[in-house]
Amino acid sequence: MRILHLTAALSLSLASLTVAPQASAEPVVTSGKLGLQASQPLGRTNVKWLMFDIYTAELWTDRRQPFAWNRPFALSLTYKRDFDADDLARASVEEIARIEGSAPAGLESRLRSCFADVNPGDRITGVATGSDKALFFVNGRQSCAVSYPQFTKRFFGIWLGPNTRDPGATRRLLGS
Repeated sequence: MRILHLTAALSLSLASLTVAPQASAEPVVTSGKLGLQASQPLGRTNVKWLMFDIYTAELWTDRRQPFAWNRPFALSLTYKRDFDADDLARASVEEIARIEGSAPAGLESRLRSCFADVNPGDRITGVATGSDKALFFVNGRQSCAVSYPQFTKRFFGIWLGPNTRDPGATRRLLGS
């Protein structure tokens, strides 16, 4: 029953985002690592569902350069609620399926190995390292590397693509 509630909460958070800016946190991508020199957050948004804080999203780019799919970037989600790793992976694939019209084969199991159960304050950061590749970190420790066709646009497009559920949140992440 708890998993059902978490899945519903995460799915609904993706379906009906309400965003508000949040104060800056400590850097999650340190200078000189992963192709992000002197990285700073380009933008951030606080994601809520109804009255519940779900997570804070931050987009990191090299020297706060404008976002581009072909340049290094990182997206960090700092959770405000408990979520199960399976639910996070499932919701991610469901959102990709919503955008593309079908679920990408085999991606959910790969994401399950990247994510961890999260509690308030836990952070999952994805770092795009190419059009097909990304590294994932849970609370600063690398959890996996994903290689999947067009992974960067497919996965990060949930938050940064043209068909995101909340264009306003995307604009805030992009620093607009």
